[in-house]
Amino acid sequence: VQHAIQVMDTLADLGKVLPFVAPAFVIIKAIIAVEQRARDVDAKCTDLVQRCTFMLSHLPALKKINVTSSTRQVIDRMNDTLKKAAALIQTYRKQSALTRRLSVHNKDRFASSASSLKECTNDLMISLQIHQSVQLDILTRPIPSDPEDEAAEKFVAAHGGLDAVKGNEALVKQFASEMKLSVDDKVMEQLNSNISVVLQQNQDRLEQSLNESVSTSIVEGIRGLAVQINESAKEQTFVCIQCEKEYRDSTNGEKSCSFHRAAYDSGNKTYDCCSTQHPCQAGSHRSEHHSDYPYGNFFAFSRGIINYYHNTMEVWAEVADTNLETVPFAKVEASVARLLRWKYRGGAPNLPSILVQVGWPSISEPYLFKFFNTKDLEVLSKVVDITHQTLIFRQSRANDEYAMAEWVLSSEGAIAGIKITAKAATSDTPSIRFCPIDITSCTLSSEVREFSEGGLRAYKSNTPYVLPEVQRVSGQLLEETPREARKDFKTRTTPNLPVVLKTLSEPPLAANPKFANGE
Repeated sequence: VQHAIQVMDTLADLGKVLPFVAPAFVIIKAIIAVEQRARDVDAKCTDLVQRCTFMLSHLPALKKINVTSSTRQVIDRMNDTLKKAAALIQTYRKQSALTRRLSVHNKDRFASSASSLKECTNDLMISLQIHQSVQLDILTRPIPSDPEDEAAEKFVAAHGGLDAVKGNEALVKQFASEMKLSVDDKVMEQLNSNISVVLQQNQDRLEQSLNESVSTSIVEGIRGLAVQINESAKEQTFVCIQCEKEYRDSTNGEKSCSFHRAAYDSGNKTYDCCSTQHPCQAGSHRSEHHSDYPYGNFFAFSRGIINYYHNTMEVWAEVADTNLETVPFAKVEASVARLLRWKYRGGAPNLPSILVQVGWPSISEPYLFKFFNTKDLEVLSKVVDITHQTLIFRQSRANDEYAMAEWVLSSEGAIAGIKITAKAATSDTPSIRFCPIDITSCTLSSEVREFSEGGLRAYKSNTPYVLPEVQRVSGQLLEETPREARKDFKTRTTPNLPVVLKTLSEPPLAANPKFANGE
């Protein structure tokens, strides 16, 4: 870890000169943080950290060569490999000691990551024109195996395989007693959880942190060195949009703001999130509306734009699909629009802005309701060119039903537009549209293109339908009368016969005085 810290310090200086190296600095920093928090030393994690550090130690050679497009491709692939290695270490460290031993496939995952690091390091050394014959044993050596791992493999093989052990709590406790390990309530859950899903979640969080860090470094590079004002009297005061209280950046902490997740229900005089008057959430103060997590004031703000969309925005592209098997029908949707006003007949944004919406604002479902102005898009274009993270937001990881928005890059690496996708579980294909955008003016650069229509479509045969003849199996009520209606009826009495109407109800019917009209 100490050697990794030294390499990280070197990358920090290198990242100021070459911004595309910044992701590697963020990733190795995350790996070091995980290993420093670890309570025990693990041979596989230590080995993987050494491989990552060895690969990154060659990056200072970038200062001595001319960086070409092929070199950039190798660096980008190196960052992707590092992200997967960091996600593997984070996931492995979150498992309990007993879960690590019984998850016998962990060693295969570390071996696969080591193989990827070896290939990437070889390509990097060739690209950086480095000829080294020593210390390559770090890349070629096998993944270390602990005696506990070998004991776990023998135990699993002797008791019917991994699936049999994972499904039998008694066997898990037996192995724990043999290895003198403790058993808690989370062991069975960890053993039977899909580690691929957990790895993907950790990688997603790492990518989000990576985008934020690179974006911050680029913004700081554009703005230059900002002067920090220490005197609170001279410091600017902001108003939090979550709790509507004033705050300063110097006093803004992680739990400074208290707020409700849902809006106030004036009819029931409660909040839908917790049914109490006391705030149920805590976080840092925010001066601008966001969709990172739900908060009460956001829903009134978003409704003021969505409900008056004819006046507040110009919709450029939208996709929607409906799940026909749910009651009520579940709808997935996404859209891209130009923001005209912040509310009905309200003021226009200071800079040209676009609105990207995925899903619908809700406290129970994930959604995106985010604005990007020309300055934001300028910074994001540089960030995406470095990190290659084109995904803006995806509502669900499931492939059968989801909605998402993605950046589309030009051949020069700049943002050229946004692709939106929506697919319901009852549809075979998703609905996809591409919205080309000029990021310098937040306007449409060309017509919106539709790649896939999606949805449930009517089937049309090539030949006309031939219906079978109707067969009568029971009595039938015809639409036409079987004979003409008779009109020659004659009475047997004379026309002078008096007719007397007699009331037969007891008591006799009378008008209701409540509804009787006396006029």
